[in-house]
Amino acid sequence: MRIAVLLLAAAVPSALGIRVKDGLDEADRSLRQQWYCKNGSWDFWKFMCVCKPGWKGSRCTEEAEKPIFGKTDENCDDPSLNLSCDWYKRCLANHLPGCRDDEKEYAVNYGFRFCSAFTEQLESFSERGQLWVEKVKLCLQRALVVTMDQPTSNCTIVRAHAFDSHPECYVHPDPENDPDLGICELLHQNPSDVYHILRITRSALVSSESAKQIFETAIGCGNKWTKGIFEAAFGR
Repeated sequence: MRIAVLLLAAAVPSALGIRVKDGLDEADRSLRQQWYCKNGSWDFWKFMCVCKPGWKGSRCTEEAEKPIFGKTDENCDDPSLNLSCDWYKRCLANHLPGCRDDEKEYAVNYGFRFCSAFTEQLESFSERGQLWVEKVKLCLQRALVVTMDQPTSNCTIVRAHAFDSHPECYVHPDPENDPDLGICELLHQNPSDVYHILRITRSALVSSESAKQIFETAIGCGNKWTKGIFEAAFGR
């Protein structure tokens, strides 16, 4: 009798252990399936698959259309003729229609999105801040026109070029006509405008691309202030 009890006591934990292990394995398989991205990686912030260039779909299993040059409006080469956030859709997005499902898509998901957000919140800014918004809008679009003339343009090149243009446009949006206008001046004269800028763009500030442009913008302001101090001190 004692032997039977001992055998039963040894068998129960073993069986329970197997069941627990099977349950854990099943949970692990479920999580792996949920986070599985065949041609991409799982983004825990967005809780979705971020596909590599050339792939699309919820699990990055569908091959995306290769970027091809599409037809654009005849006024796309000069955004100032019809300055509007729609330029990103009408011109940049139509130029590379294959980028629409690409993780590097910039025209609609970033350019149009934030351009529209600033336009909708324009009245929140001071008079000088509103001028800055309009001049930055034009500066950023003009900077992207060159990518539409390059036969080798693709989703990655356009996005990289766009982010590279941000700091200069923030610091010197209109250097020829208004050299003092810039985010550095707003920070000094109208800090509430800078608060609105950060408030509108807060959802994008956590990315490495945004961190890089913030750093370069800060350097740009530092250089501008240093130059101003030097000119005031030495008269040149």
